[in-house]
Amino acid sequence: MLYFVRRCSLIEWIQLRDNLRKNDYSTQRALNEPNPAGRVARWKMEKADWDKATSYPTRKRLEALGLKNVADDLERIGKLGRGK
Repeated sequence: MLYFVRRCSLIEWIQLRDNLRKNDYSTQRALNEPNPAGRVARWKMEKADWDKATSYPTRKRLEALGLKNVADDLERIGKLGRGK
């Protein structure tokens, strides 16, 4: 499971850093959907321990995964989750 969360966090970092995630609304909408896409989005946010309000990874989680440099970079560009 740890490998999955680390991999998702790195992919998310690349998408946020390179501005590839154009529409955060679609992520927020998916979290509220009662269909399989919504269940997957909610499961991913829960397992990855990301900020549900912004759908960004949190510093606490990234540092626990050994990704302090990623947390620093996301904070620099204003896309670091706030956490719980």
